[in-house]
This record gives sequence, C-alpha cells and structure tokens, in this order.
Amino acid sequence: MNNNSINNRNNIQSFKGIDGAKKMEDKEMTYDEHVYDIIDKVAKRSEREVPDYGEFAPVYEDFKNQDPKLNFVDRYMLKVVKMPKADVPDEKKRYIEASVYSPAGDYKADVLLAGGYKDDIMKELKSKEFPEKLNNAYVELVDYLRNPN
Repeated sequence: MNNNSINNRNNIQSFKGIDGAKKMEDKEMTYDEHVYDIIDKVAKRSEREVPDYGEFAPVYEDFKNQDPKLNFVDRYMLKVVKMPKADVPDEKKRYIEASVYSPAGDYKADVLLAGGYKDDIMKELKSKEFPEKLNNAYVELVDYLRNPN
C-alpha cells in the first residue's frame, strides 16, 4: 500500500452516496480502495451490531482478489468476533481478525490484529495506522498461503 493512499483516506470516502455507487460500478476499485472500504464498512457495522457485553454474530466484510498474479487468493476478509466462552471467558472481549481465502474456499490463513473491549476495537479500526496494519497482515497471509510450510 503506498503512502499516498494512506494519506488520502478521505478521497476514497468521496465514493459514498447514490451517485458514488454508480461511479463505483463503472470503475473497478483498486486494492487500496478496497482496503479502506472494508475497514469503513466493518467499523460502521461494528458500531451498530457489536454490543458492549455478551454474544453477537461476527461482523465481517470481504472483497475479491483482482490480481491475476495472486491466482491462489480468492478473497480478503476483515472480521470483528467474540471468542467462544470456553477460550475467553470475559464477556466484553472482542477481536479484529484478518483472513485470506484460497479460491476453493477450503483453506484460509488468518491472524488476530487487535483485542479488547468494544471501545478499544472501534479506536483501532478508526486509527490512521490501521489501514497499513491491515495491509501488512494481508501481505503476510498471502505469503503464508503461497508457502504454507
């Protein structure tokens, strides 16, 4: 991810709205635009769908790989989850997970990027550093899919 896209996060938000949706259909989004878009979507959904306490359905978004050189990667995913109570008994703990899936969907590589209470998770998703952190995780996960040993 280049620094221009990290510093120009607001440019991507210009795609929002009805007219923006039409423009997005006409022009394929870049990888960087997808990264910012997925973060934005997961953050907005997490505000609404993740409670401060207790169980909830995982909040996730994904986007398709468009790089033909990475034909062993089907899609990228960003998710906010609660671990099973047997693993993490704290009813307030939430986690941010990045995943990369193979084309058949039968294999994935994933990593936890952050953990904490809802406020901690929201701060992380909205931080200026998070897009680069997520991109670095995707780079490592793609490498792991390519070379699993």
